[in-house]
Amino acid sequence: MPWMQRLVNELNDRFRFENLPALVEQRELFRAEGDWVERLQGLGAPSAFTQYLAKFPAGLREMLRALVYEDLGRGNAVLPVTWAWAPAYDYEIQAWECPGNLGSLGGITILVRSRYPSDGQIPGSGPSGA
Repeated sequence: MPWMQRLVNELNDRFRFENLPALVEQRELFRAEGDWVERLQGLGAPSAFTQYLAKFPAGLREMLRALVYEDLGRGNAVLPVTWAWAPAYDYEIQAWECPGNLGSLGGITILVRSRYPSDGQIPGSGPSGA
């Protein structure tokens, strides 16, 4: 858990409002073509994080990519992203979006739930091969 907390803190720092212009310039790292997880290393993402993310089911990785890519394409209306992680039995992603208004910038919150990164569980290794 301490490793994940450090990672979430780093992601929150990178996706806060003041840092969004730099991320907007790097939006193409999140395009659909090719392996976007590999491209995250261009953002300086720790290799432990990209290895962890690579364990996620492909559809869930695509959800994360699409959320970030679409947000960074909003021009002046880009929303800050708050990241959170919690332990879980399976992989799960929940996301909320609150558009900005006169009283708030708005924002996106992404909760990622998974086994602990150190858990050696590998898809297909169960008794049924599933």
